[in-house]
Amino acid sequence: MPKSKINITEDPTEIILAEPKFRESLLETISQIRADKNKWYKYEELVYKKSFLNSVARGIADADSGKTYCTQELKEALTSRRNKE
Repeated sequence: MPKSKINITEDPTEIILAEPKFRESLLETISQIRADKNKWYKYEELVYKKSFLNSVARGIADADSGKTYCTQELKEALTSRRNKE
């Protein structure tokens, strides 16, 4: 699919807004904001949620790859780590 040539003299904002999917998404977002349908989060909440989701993803990846411990192995590993301190 050939790319269309962009006229360098055009306003970048006009180029972005001319993209139909972006425009639709922008209008939908504005509509949700006006209707007060968006939930706002503090930055710290977002960082915590992202950290939690990353941790869950790592746990799932470990389980899928067989990096798991039975209860006895876990107890032994924790005891060993505590005794090193």
